[in-house]
Amino acid sequence: MEEAAPSVHEVVRLPESGHVSLLARVDDTLVVRINALPAVRADRESAALRHAFQGSDRPGSPDGDGASGVSSHRSTLPAVTIAISLKVDDGLVLAADSASTIVGLSEEGVPTNVINVYNHANKIANLRKGSPIGVVTWGSGSIGAASISTLLKDLRKRFTDEGEWHLDPENYTVEHVAERLREFMFEEKYRAEYGEIEPERWPPLGFVVGGYSSEAERAERADEFQVMIANGECPPPERLREYEDAGVTWNGEPEAITRLLLGFGNDLPAVLQQRLGVPDEQVQPVMEVVRQGVERHVVFSAMPIQDAIDLARFLVEVTIGFSRFTPGASTVGGEIEIAAITKHEGFKWVRRKHYFTTEFNPEGMVP
Repeated sequence: MEEAAPSVHEVVRLPESGHVSLLARVDDTLVVRINALPAVRADRESAALRHAFQGSDRPGSPDGDGASGVSSHRSTLPAVTIAISLKVDDGLVLAADSASTIVGLSEEGVPTNVINVYNHANKIANLRKGSPIGVVTWGSGSIGAASISTLLKDLRKRFTDEGEWHLDPENYTVEHVAERLREFMFEEKYRAEYGEIEPERWPPLGFVVGGYSSEAERAERADEFQVMIANGECPPPERLREYEDAGVTWNGEPEAITRLLLGFGNDLPAVLQQRLGVPDEQVQPVMEVVRQGVERHVVFSAMPIQDAIDLARFLVEVTIGFSRFTPGASTVGGEIEIAAITKHEGFKWVRRKHYFTTEFNPEGMVP
């Protein structure tokens, strides 16, 4: 009997990687990956643009106890990192992984391949020591030679020192802090670094600033504002959800959580159009019907802060596992960091990594 030729079950091109990547499953037992990688430029301009991309500008966000939404925007950058902001009545939880991915660029400035993945990036910070306000970041891991973590500490120092940027702990709003962060990161640092490069080649960078406004503002609930830099533009800070609402927002690599909570992947619009022939104007209505039928609500206003912490950690773990077992580099990973912000306890680290130990640096731990 003549042996049957191996059958190719699927062949998929991965456009987001910027190079040819084929997957072929033969007889359902073997996965063959064929990559054709272009050379990485080594000139000064490309080196300046080869950043540690911590994420993309593709967010997902079911807001409140009911309505949900997800962006259908697809970035050409590799989708890496996971940054969570989860709000309940008792407070706000910020969570993130620690992966920082170095990517190469083509002659056209398109990301082509993953050069390396480091697992010790810091993506969460307290923006003023002693005040209940923090930030989580995704996107470019640096602006020029300075890491985003270092820049956030520079901004915190401005808020603490006397002068124009001083943040009065007795009289501030979360929105004002987000506006200041935008001014510092985009107007002062980002434009100076990338002003001579075409805006469409500027690496995206995002922040969620969250916490409680001062007692002078009579803040009863936490607030969240997103600052997003993309394609050379940075609109004013955007409130993520209504002040009274609970909900969760995820940025960076959205696929795992989007599938888990919304019930479909980010490629569903393309599948509806290209494989099922759904007209363009009907794609969003069809997706809304699908979402209403399969979405799972996991965030409720009355959820205790500890359960919100556990959920945020779970969502990061799911994304790390998804990144690990899907084809390509594991661009979400490392230790999970979590901070909780409540009205009375303020900003508290729940999980945090350090490059030094308290044994040798008993006074070196910073809040």
